[in-house]
Amino acid sequence: MQVWPKIDAFLRKKRSNPDRDAPLPSEGPLPQSRSEASKNQTQVLKIGQAHVAFGLQWQPHHGANVKPQISHLQQQGYKGYAVSSSADLLGVSDIAVPRKTISGALALADRHAQGGCELFVFHADGKHILVALNNGLPVPGFDMVGLQSDIQSAIQLFRDIRKEQAIRIVGNVRWLEGIEPLSPEQAFANAPAHVCIQSMDRWRTRLLQVGLLGCFVLLCAGAYTLYQEQFAAPVAQDMPEDPNLVYERELTQALMRTAPPGSAMLRQWSSTIQNLPVTLGGWTLKSVKCRADACQSEWKRHHGSFTDFSQAAQMALGSAAFETSGKELDNPVVSVMHAVSPTRSERLQRSTLPPVDQAQRTLGALLQDLMLLGARHAVLSEFKLFGSSTAIPVKSLRAPVLVAEFKLEADLWMLDEIALPQHVIPAGMELQVLIDGSSTQKEAHYGSFILSGAVYANAAPH
Repeated sequence: MQVWPKIDAFLRKKRSNPDRDAPLPSEGPLPQSRSEASKNQTQVLKIGQAHVAFGLQWQPHHGANVKPQISHLQQQGYKGYAVSSSADLLGVSDIAVPRKTISGALALADRHAQGGCELFVFHADGKHILVALNNGLPVPGFDMVGLQSDIQSAIQLFRDIRKEQAIRIVGNVRWLEGIEPLSPEQAFANAPAHVCIQSMDRWRTRLLQVGLLGCFVLLCAGAYTLYQEQFAAPVAQDMPEDPNLVYERELTQALMRTAPPGSAMLRQWSSTIQNLPVTLGGWTLKSVKCRADACQSEWKRHHGSFTDFSQAAQMALGSAAFETSGKELDNPVVSVMHAVSPTRSERLQRSTLPPVDQAQRTLGALLQDLMLLGARHAVLSEFKLFGSSTAIPVKSLRAPVLVAEFKLEADLWMLDEIALPQHVIPAGMELQVLIDGSSTQKEAHYGSFILSGAVYANAAPH
C-alpha cells in the first residue's frame, strides 16, 4: 500500500493556519485554519466529573530553554500548556481552559499506556475522540476531536504510517474490530495533578513574581549578594546532575513500558495458538510468532487461492485480512495478525524484585528442570543495567535495577508446563508447526517453540 498519497490527501483536508508557526512537523493530520468551520484545534469536553482537553499540539520540550519556548508560544496566541511526565514533549492549547482541566493524551499515557503503538478511540459528550500514543508519549497530530469520518481517516493514516508495527486499540466505539473496552469515565477519572493544563498567564505571573523578588533581594543584600548571584550561579549550573536523579526518572518510564510479568502472556499466546485451525481453504499453518500485543500466523499454500483463504479466514478467524510477501504464486505464504489482550495489566514492581543472585537461581533452576523434561536448549545471559538511555556505570548508582535475557527451545506440549515468576517477562515466542500425518482430520498440532524474555532484579536492597 502506498502511504504518502494518503497522507497528502488527508493533509489537504486539514490545512494549518499560515499565520501561526506550527509547533512541530507531525506525522499526522494538521489542524484546521481559523477561517474554517472549527476555529480552534483544542476542545474541552465534560467527561464524568472531569474537564478533559483534546487537540493539543505537541512539540519537543526544550529542557532548560523552556522559558523562552513558552514565551514564544504565548506570543503566537497559545493560552495553555502541558508537559509529559518524562519532560520529552510539550503540548499547547490555543484556547483558555477551565482550572484543573486535564490533557486527555497525558491522562491516557499516565494511567492506561502499555507501551508500543496505541490508539484510544472514544465517543463521549457527543463527540468522537482519537489519541495516539507511542511508547507512552502522545504522537503529534493524532490528538484530536472530530466527526466519525475524520477519526476513521486518521486511524487509517496512522495504520498506514505504522504498518510494520502492531497497534493496540482501546475505547468504547462499536465500529472498530478488536477494540479493548474502556469507557471514557473510567479512562479520565481521578487523573493526577501533573496532567493538568497550565495557563500561559500563570507562567508569566510566576516569572514576574520571581523577578520582583529577585530584585528586592538584590537591593537588600547589596553588592556582595549581587556578586554571588552573577559569578557563583554559573559555577553551580556547570555542575553535572546527580546520575541517580537522572536514572530514577528514566527507570520510572522504563518500568511503565514493560509488558505484564509472569505467565499471563504465555497463557494468552497458548490460547491463541490452540484456537487456530491447521488448514484454511487449502492453506496449511506453517508458523506462529507472538509478542506482547499480537501473534502472527503464517500459512503455506497447497491448492487454495487467495480468495479461498480469505473466505475461510473470515469464517474461522473472524477476519479476512491477510498479508503476503514475495511475488511467487506457485508457493506463496500469507500471514494473519491476531490481537492479544492480556487479562491483567500489572507492571513490574521495583519493591518486589528479588536480589540478583536469587533471581538468577530461581530462573536458572526453572530452565534446568524444563531441560530434564525434554527441552532442547536453554540460555541465561549476564545481568546488565536496566532503564537507562545513557552509559551510566552501575557502581555510581545507589539502587539500580538489572536485567538478563533468557531463551528456551522446547517441544510445543511443554508450553503449558511453564510457570514464570513475577519478576520474569516473556518478550516473544516463535512456533514452528508440524501436522500429524496419522490424523485424518489434521487436528493435532506438533512442533517446537523458542521462547525469549527477560528476568529483572535489584542490584541492591530497595
